[in-house]
Amino acid sequence: MSDDNRLAADEYEKQYYGFSSTEIIEDFKEHVTGVIKRALIDVKNAISEETNTPYDKESLDTIIQELYEAYLNSARNPIESFEAEARNIFAIPKNVILEEDKLRRTNYSDEDINKLKCEVAKLENDLIQEKVYLAKCMQVKEYIEKTIKPIYEKVNMHLSVAKRMPKQTDESEEANQQKIIQVHEAHVQGYFNRIRISGEQSRSRALTDFKTSNFYFD
Repeated sequence: MSDDNRLAADEYEKQYYGFSSTEIIEDFKEHVTGVIKRALIDVKNAISEETNTPYDKESLDTIIQELYEAYLNSARNPIESFEAEARNIFAIPKNVILEEDKLRRTNYSDEDINKLKCEVAKLENDLIQEKVYLAKCMQVKEYIEKTIKPIYEKVNMHLSVAKRMPKQTDESEEANQQKIIQVHEAHVQGYFNRIRISGEQSRSRALTDFKTSNFYFD
């Protein structure tokens, strides 16, 4: 297993178990070498304390180092066997997927990808059309604010004044006043109905022009 794959496997084991097989193996190796070192230190101390025969300290250190290397060499095969068993026992099966990794492991077909691309393209087209329509609405709003609204307010002011005029003694004169008010109201209402219809037609034309332009993606 390559170093990258081993690192990924260790990370997945640690997520699943709370530890990785590499951590167990390294702890085991450290424990074995520690036992060998402590045993040889005890041997060296026993030789130096219990024998009355003079000895060469440098020679004893050399012998202890040779014993240490010999013990490590004899422990190599058991350590390798332990490592193989640990890797096998704690390996995460390929069919086991953690919740946080399910999203990354999902396989999408070409059909799914093409469908998603079509949905994105449609949303982009809808967005552009709405931007065009919004721009048209802003133009109409600006036109109304500058030209239509002042006229509407002025007409309403005159109508309001006319409605507050005292009643005339002559019934025919009162009837004429009411007729004038009704004519003005009908005129104003009809004018704004035409504005509304014109706005709807402008939106329809804007969308039609946009769909036939080079910027529309079918």
